[in-house]
Amino acid sequence: MSQAARSSMYRHSRSRRRMREGKPERHKHGTNGHVLLTNENYAALRDEWGKEYLDKLIYDMDLAYDAGSCPRYTNFASALRIWNGKRVARGEGL
Repeated sequence: MSQAARSSMYRHSRSRRRMREGKPERHKHGTNGHVLLTNENYAALRDEWGKEYLDKLIYDMDLAYDAGSCPRYTNFASALRIWNGKRVARGEGL
């Protein structure tokens, strides 16, 4: 069995396990799909900041993941709030 097939099976089993445990499904966001948010998280952040600003934060976090300069987050909604707080402190955020 090829590496790609094993990887696909692993991802599929992880998503089935999340569904069995009753956790909401997270969807990939950003150019490369590194930022994972539930529909509820995305809607709440979009309502709070607006779609344009949220998409820019997601894009920046996604690029940081690609560059390897971003820690690995488990809760991306909280991480986006932290990133926004840092931008506000620098005078760049909402």
